[in-house]
Amino acid sequence: MQLKQDLVANLPDVSSLRDFGGCYIVEGRYLLEPAKALGASFVSMVDHGDMSAYQARADDAAMHLPDARFEAVNANFRYPAAYVGLEPVDASILFEVLLHQENYSEVVRNVTNTSTKFVCVAQPCLREEWFPLPASSTLLQFWDEELKDEIRRGSNQHRRQPAALGGR
Repeated sequence: MQLKQDLVANLPDVSSLRDFGGCYIVEGRYLLEPAKALGASFVSMVDHGDMSAYQARADDAAMHLPDARFEAVNANFRYPAAYVGLEPVDASILFEVLLHQENYSEVVRNVTNTSTKFVCVAQPCLREEWFPLPASSTLLQFWDEELKDEIRRGSNQHRRQPAALGGR
């Protein structure tokens, strides 16, 4: 988590940030900590669903950035309508969200259209020993469960579900 925060916090000449999908689990940390480090003037979160944990963290960050404007947009950014009315920002954050999108090419295009300098992307990747260069990417949901388990083994994505939820 710290490496991702540092990546954003060390971007040159950035005063406005937006995070797409950064509420789930991390509660805006990839956005708010770098915003404080940069002394950002505009801080924007776009996500859908419960944003209350993020909002509590944003309220705390606002005390450190009293002149900054904070925006929380409750919208599903896989749909183009979510981008209507978003003001441009210097840097956008897409950490661990692209493979959850129906059309991640469209999401990247929409995000780049609202970003003037940087788009920071972090996405779990498949092991190189399974798909050596030149390789391609793949969407795991189309693979059988045994192969998914093998590819995920040893990663932070390898979690067993209780048997009642379909796990073994």
